[in-house]
Amino acid sequence: EPSTLDIIKENKIVIGAILLITIIVIGIIIATGPATNTTSNVNGSNKFSDANFTFSYPSSWNEVNGSDSLHTGAIFFEGSNGTVIEYYNVTSGFSSIYDINSQRISSAQESGAHINTIQPMQLDGKNASDVIVENANGNFTRYISLLNNGNLYVFKIDGKTMNDITSSEIDSVLKTAHIE
Repeated sequence: EPSTLDIIKENKIVIGAILLITIIVIGIIIATGPATNTTSNVNGSNKFSDANFTFSYPSSWNEVNGSDSLHTGAIFFEGSNGTVIEYYNVTSGFSSIYDINSQRISSAQESGAHINTIQPMQLDGKNASDVIVENANGNFTRYISLLNNGNLYVFKIDGKTMNDITSSEIDSVLKTAHIE
């Protein structure tokens, strides 16, 4: 009976070919990056446009009256499960996403809330941040913030559960965001 070493010696061309193909495939994956689609279609959608920033949202969302004393031009939508989506853009003195996140953390801690998640993300190919806060009342708030040319664009999403603010419906809207 042949040993493992004898089998390897007899089949070194086949083994070499398998290794070469594997290395080529890995090289192609590294060179081209993962295949991800950064655009999304929102079925039955409406389009919102403001200050060179657009996004599509489901026709099932209703624009509602809301107030934000810090951001008077904010617009509000009610999504599924009573989730409230606030969008605003302001001229910003912040110089980085880090500064924005630091301010969010300080504000949350001052109000007795807890930071659940802070992670980088991309909107329209630009660096943004995704901060999830568990409020003192047990509800959740998600802040998607994008800083571009001195303007701060924010989606503030309030919901009763983590699933409400991270739903595929919310994520599909975020994927349609575009800076012109």
